[in-house]
Amino acid sequence: MNDIVFRAATREDIPTICKFRVTQLSRGGTVEVPDIDAELKGFFNKCFDDNTIHQIFAFKDGEAIATGAVLFFAYPPSHVNRSGLIAYISNMFTLPEYRKQGLGTHILGMLEDEARRRGVKTAKLGATPMGKSLYVHAGYGDDDLHTLIKKL
Repeated sequence: MNDIVFRAATREDIPTICKFRVTQLSRGGTVEVPDIDAELKGFFNKCFDDNTIHQIFAFKDGEAIATGAVLFFAYPPSHVNRSGLIAYISNMFTLPEYRKQGLGTHILGMLEDEARRRGVKTAKLGATPMGKSLYVHAGYGDDDLHTLIKKL
């Protein structure tokens, strides 16, 4: 990884963040994703305005090859999370030709460090079957909350 440069994204990186997000959602081009650029740009602009995102990019020869983000949310405090602050890991994606080289693990560690720096003690994420082993290896496990979802 000596030739890889890691850096935090800025507002100027929003087009690249959106491009990676659409690629991630399309599962590398195997799923059709409608044009959501306007919604993504609006979302990420608001996140940068509110300082509720910390996104990392890995670059090789000036090209973005991997990324990941941590989004910060506040929930009502509970006995298991007294602050109510949650770090939600998202947007984790590595270009196929750079997978299995430790980039995702390194980015995940950087995101967790940022969450700790902000005083957050709990991190959550949703994992695809392909990515789950990275997170399990990093210490993530199922919670006892049995999160359910419903489209409204």
